[in-house]
Amino acid sequence: VSCANYTFIKNQQELIKQYYASQESKHCSLVCIGSLPTETYHKCQELVAILESQYGHRDVHLLHDIDRADIPAIINKAWVYLVSSRYEQYSISIIEAMSQGTPFVSTNVGNARILPGGITIDTGADMHKAIDLLASDKALYNKYSKEGKEFAYTNCRISAVVEKLEGILFEAVN
Repeated sequence: VSCANYTFIKNQQELIKQYYASQESKHCSLVCIGSLPTETYHKCQELVAILESQYGHRDVHLLHDIDRADIPAIINKAWVYLVSSRYEQYSISIIEAMSQGTPFVSTNVGNARILPGGITIDTGADMHKAIDLLASDKALYNKYSKEGKEFAYTNCRISAVVEKLEGILFEAVN
């Protein structure tokens, strides 16, 4: 699954190409969720049609107008969370995936490289290799699932962040 507005920056077209290049794509669905059917969304639809003729049928769903409240439940049922962005600052969506125990594969943008719950790749063109690695190595998959969930619980809940801030402030005044 991938949740990002359909834009050039989020690079869903590369993600779709990598899904088709993956050996795992024959055995799992690709679900992309964006807020609106933009020009990029329509380009993605066209790309899927082209790749279908080259690779054969794959189960691809390009969704939009999904209620934001439903996203955590969708991510919870996902096998892997994919990020193909050209640019990010702090990827909250990766943290959301980690909190659900869903490992991620992300381009090296924003904070992805320092997060323990998945694989960070140098270029989008490496995504299919990372997908296939997670599919072939159950121990690695389980490691990322566990580490990501623990990290999100320990470091990314509001109460955990408030506690850390209080600790910093307490040390500063004493």
